[in-house]
Amino acid sequence: MKLNINTYFGYSKYLGTEKFAKEISKTIKKGKNGYAGWKKREWLEYNLRFNSKKGEKEVQGIENLGEKCEKIIKDTVGKVKRFLPGEIFFYVFPTPYSEVLAKMGGSSGSTIWKDTVYVYIFPEGKWEESLQSTVIHELTHIITGYHYGNDFPLGECLIHEGLAENFRGSILGGSEPWTRAISKKKSQEILSKLKSSLDIKPSRKKYSDLFFGTGNYPHWAGYTIGYNLVKDYLKRKYPNGKIDWKEVFEMKPKNILMEALKVI
Repeated sequence: MKLNINTYFGYSKYLGTEKFAKEISKTIKKGKNGYAGWKKREWLEYNLRFNSKKGEKEVQGIENLGEKCEKIIKDTVGKVKRFLPGEIFFYVFPTPYSEVLAKMGGSSGSTIWKDTVYVYIFPEGKWEESLQSTVIHELTHIITGYHYGNDFPLGECLIHEGLAENFRGSILGGSEPWTRAISKKKSQEILSKLKSSLDIKPSRKKYSDLFFGTGNYPHWAGYTIGYNLVKDYLKRKYPNGKIDWKEVFEMKPKNILMEALKVI
């Protein structure tokens, strides 16, 4: 498994300006994964602009975090490399402070393509631990093929997110706030209302509403629902607690969903 890590903390001075996307884009050439996971350079720049809005506060020394982040990522990838495909690209960016990012511990991420992960860092609090969680979560999406451009029905989206957080917990321990954003009772109530749409690909609006609380659902509700579905399924399948993750990753998410729903 080949690991490529690219960090861009030296561009933190441009956060909140058009230059952030433009200057970083200049350094990225088209490669095996396109323009850092995108087919077109303008799509890369759009994504960078979206994640570089002016923050509520600044932190000193963010431009010097590259080496530290690289080490954390390498060490964390090493914990799960036996599950990973041939080559993986990480792009690590400074990002503005926000209340949501603070609740996440200072790190977030997204799986842009089948081999490409973006990580966003605002180094505050226990951001190093948060970075480890982000890395495992996003690597799970690479293992299961859950990324931009590879759309799934809503039910399978829940399973993919549930797999990522249950796997993260098995490697690093503990649980994250988005896995307990709502009670189990509330989780089941929402799931019951969603049953008729679980086999339909969600619109961006519906996905954002369920997972990010932009409409009728509590923030992170989708993550909690998915986490509970997968957690309960794994408890039934592996009653001794020894989960065979290689076997789990070979299962189709739709089959996990069908089994999980049998007891709901």
